[in-house]
Amino acid sequence: IQKRTQKLHMVNMALQASETAIAIMDKWGSIVWLNAAFERLSGKEEEGLIGLLLKDVIFNLDTSRKENKHILMESYEDLSKPNEEELQIGESIFRLEATPFPSENYSNSKPGTNNRFLMVFKNITAGRAREVAEKKAHHEAIMAKAMGESMTMLTHELRTPLQGIMGGTSLLQQQASDWNNDVLESLKLIMASSAVLLNLINNLLDVRKTTAKMMEKFPLSSISASGPIKDAVGFCLPLASISDVKIVIDLGVAQNAVVKSNALRLQQVLINLVSNAINYTKRGSDICIQIRMVMLGDVKRIVNGAIASSQNDGGGGYDNESPMLVFSVSNHGPGIAPDQAGRLFRRYARLDTSLARTPPGTGLGLHLCQLFVERMNGQIWATNNGKDVA
Repeated sequence: IQKRTQKLHMVNMALQASETAIAIMDKWGSIVWLNAAFERLSGKEEEGLIGLLLKDVIFNLDTSRKENKHILMESYEDLSKPNEEELQIGESIFRLEATPFPSENYSNSKPGTNNRFLMVFKNITAGRAREVAEKKAHHEAIMAKAMGESMTMLTHELRTPLQGIMGGTSLLQQQASDWNNDVLESLKLIMASSAVLLNLINNLLDVRKTTAKMMEKFPLSSISASGPIKDAVGFCLPLASISDVKIVIDLGVAQNAVVKSNALRLQQVLINLVSNAINYTKRGSDICIQIRMVMLGDVKRIVNGAIASSQNDGGGGYDNESPMLVFSVSNHGPGIAPDQAGRLFRRYARLDTSLARTPPGTGLGLHLCQLFVERMNGQIWATNNGKDVA
């Protein structure tokens, strides 16, 4: 008897120490025993709970109060095996598990008769939130994949006819020397709008490629530094023309410089930078594209004073006296607010769009510029002082 008493005392102590709320009810549904966790859950002390119907206590606790709730509690007398249901208490979700068991203390109980029910309240809030998050993530992944594939197909389908429109417009411009100014301006508008749309399509395709890790490296070769600049300016001239913005090219001593890069991606970087500069420059102003030869030590000093820069230092394997080729695009726009500078190169990030003369873009251009420049072993940065913008 003493050993059994000690064993029962040990079990009671363990149950009282449990963080899981536990109660035992008799065959009439009244609470006959509970642990400290159940007291905390109910907000009442043991003396105020013993003898109460457990279903009434649960009904008062359950904040969802939906119809047909507590079917398990209403039919507990018919329980012959473990069962469960869910209820909400406050902001938490609990799984109520009911396990019937016989009692040896009832003299009129027959073998196999269930005179007691062990009621365990398991807090499953975290698990349920995790399940919801996993389902949401899975759904978003499926949607992202479907949207990505659809976007790739759509942009490819758009690019071909758009290039046809640009080619046809270009031919019309070459033959339109004796046409009136209204027609010429309309052709410029078509060409500029097409160029903006083509650049957007190219950006969307490239974002898709980088996200799918299809563009980890570019083939690099020795190219003329001035070639991508002239191509980028030619692409952006229609937009500059209808925006009444003049593009100034200053090649300086680097006019015949050769740089190890990727001509197509360098041109795309410059197109994005020039397009942004045009969009944030007031009418009648100009933007300047410049190439300079700068020592690596001076480049580091300039970058340290920049309001935003990429992580790549662009000078791996070279000493501070090594000459670097710096491409810069500068304009006379409103500048970049210091509190927004940290978002400059983030994907889909758009700064204060109220300063732009045209509707804002997708927020992809500068993000791609950073990716492309870093893949060409370079570095990109921005300043607000009208100098050293690169």
